[in-house]
Amino acid sequence: MDGKGLVALEASGGIQPVLDPIVCSACDALPSVVVLRREGRIVLLNPAARRALGLGDAERVPEGLQLLGEPAGDKEYKEMGFDCVLMRASGRHVNLCCVRRHVEYEGKLTEMLVGVVRRTGLMEELRGTGTFLEELLDSAPEALAIIHNKSILHVNHEFTRLFGYTVGEALGRNLNELVVPAGHEEEPDKLLAAVEAEERAYIETVRRTKGGELVDVSILMAPVRIRGDQVGHFVSYRDIRRQKKVEAELQHSALHDSLTGLANRVLFVDRLQLVMTRQQRRPERGFAILFLDLDRFKQVNDTLGHEQGDALLLLTTERLKGCLRPHDSIARFGGDEFAILLDEVQTGEDAERVAERIQAAVREPVMLGGHEVEVSASIGIALSSAEYATPEQIMRDADFAMYRAKANGKARHEVFDSRMLERAAVQKRAQGELRAAVEQEQFEVWYQPVYRVGSGRLEGFEALLRWRHPERGYVPTGEFLQMAEETGMMLQLGERALKMACAQMREWRERHAGGVKRMCVNLSPRQFAQEGLVEMVQAALAENALEPERLQLEITEAAIAADAHGAERNLRSLDALGVRVALDNFGSGLASINNLLRLPFKMLKLDRRLTSVLPARGSQAALIETIFGLGRSLEMRMQADGVETTAQLGALAKYGCELAQGYLFSAAVGAVEAEKMIAQGVWDLTQKRESVC
Repeated sequence: MDGKGLVALEASGGIQPVLDPIVCSACDALPSVVVLRREGRIVLLNPAARRALGLGDAERVPEGLQLLGEPAGDKEYKEMGFDCVLMRASGRHVNLCCVRRHVEYEGKLTEMLVGVVRRTGLMEELRGTGTFLEELLDSAPEALAIIHNKSILHVNHEFTRLFGYTVGEALGRNLNELVVPAGHEEEPDKLLAAVEAEERAYIETVRRTKGGELVDVSILMAPVRIRGDQVGHFVSYRDIRRQKKVEAELQHSALHDSLTGLANRVLFVDRLQLVMTRQQRRPERGFAILFLDLDRFKQVNDTLGHEQGDALLLLTTERLKGCLRPHDSIARFGGDEFAILLDEVQTGEDAERVAERIQAAVREPVMLGGHEVEVSASIGIALSSAEYATPEQIMRDADFAMYRAKANGKARHEVFDSRMLERAAVQKRAQGELRAAVEQEQFEVWYQPVYRVGSGRLEGFEALLRWRHPERGYVPTGEFLQMAEETGMMLQLGERALKMACAQMREWRERHAGGVKRMCVNLSPRQFAQEGLVEMVQAALAENALEPERLQLEITEAAIAADAHGAERNLRSLDALGVRVALDNFGSGLASINNLLRLPFKMLKLDRRLTSVLPARGSQAALIETIFGLGRSLEMRMQADGVETTAQLGALAKYGCELAQGYLFSAAVGAVEAEKMIAQGVWDLTQKRESVC
């Protein structure tokens, strides 16, 4: 031994035990070790600890070292490790992790504090029995072995615990034959070569116990030298099974969805990249990407709660798995959006068959929180192609196709093709024009009159939006309304239409007292679902000093179906405000009798498709009579839309229909033309009016 492993301190009592030279050299190879009495006097510093305190090899340990942070509780002090600080008078200090041990020293049992300099947050405890430094090795929490020519000279208690061999079974045996498992035979030689080059070598691997169990360990190997001559090696094994388990759990969490356990976007992209790389070598092995989004999932979350929404996602996950093959991949990207990788798909028809199978499975009703729930899926499909250079490109197109499926009516699938991009470019330009139209106030409100069927007197008007494009003229209503609904601009347009209609109603009533009883305004599903709807209506009425009964809001069954609970809340609030709400397109086949019974509708507007068959005969006549009979039994007013002939008007009078509107009377007209109708007061069949539909 070169004398560095033990420092005798005259100021600390001049302690100098007699130690086995191999054990002392092994102590030199250990991480920073400090041995001191409880009152703080240092007994031993190994080279690593001296360096940590800024002391040279031959430098005397200064007095005035102070130990800070000893635990107060005696029980804690005896049984547990504790953190403390060893500080020099200069302010330099090291953080220690210490344990209390009784060791046999100079013929008597002496209390010592054995500590290691804490590095990277890891705790290394040193305890002991036998001679002083032998006790340190035996007390280490790592499994330690000292070898010479691969033969074991010494093992500590942790080695026997970890690997299951007794000291007698281990001593003299070849360490590699004892613990190195099959497939790892080359590791010891690589470790030795690294030690020769770098003095120390570190590796994380597995080792075999006596019972054959494979244990995750980190191995530290260093030379043992006596008087400058290398006589063996010191090998330390740390059990890292818990660490590996935590790492595996963290890795799984980083790559998987926490709710469903499916792959997340990161892992899905990684798998897709592998498949794309393979296809470059084997183009005949095609694949397809499916993007899936649940229709009406938000309604489930909002009405039944997020717990039931999570239950639906879990059930959907199982249904999706049941539609796929073992080598296909599925991921959840968040919310109700899933991605599927269909490997080895030869044609688009194959991918579409899978999409149809998925849609059928998702449509199956499910009980959630005591309610039967039905949802559907919109699916976008992108097929593999040499034109795709990155996973993001094909995922983008599958996502785009999915949104096209939603825009085309939901509960369907669409296969991406280049024409979609062309249509998307056209739509994007149109959306830009629509935004500009909103900002530049190119929208107008036109008015279609509503008359009493019996007397022909003017009842009021239905306010209808019109877009006067500076170059194209008037844009077809259906074209821009659908676009506005899809982009969310319908909220701005709808609020503008309501305010303009209420303002116009105020002007007419000021000039023609009693000439207009009611203004009708349509609400789209998106408008009806918006927060603050009732407050917006109330503000528009108050701003124009209009009585609530002068306003009639018209909604379709689709607006109720989108959010049944929210619809009922808004309808009852509007009814309490005094605003009349009419169910539009009644008789189109969508209306639920249950909705008519429980919701506060005051008016049913007959769908124009039913008006068109009047005068009806046979089963059609019976159906229309039933519809009007239902309205009468519910004590609701009836209004017909799309009246174009006097014969239709006569038939409506027979059925007891109260109000009507349509081209027979007039198409929608501007405010000036509408005011002429107000002044006239009664419908005149002989009068022809110019209008824009």
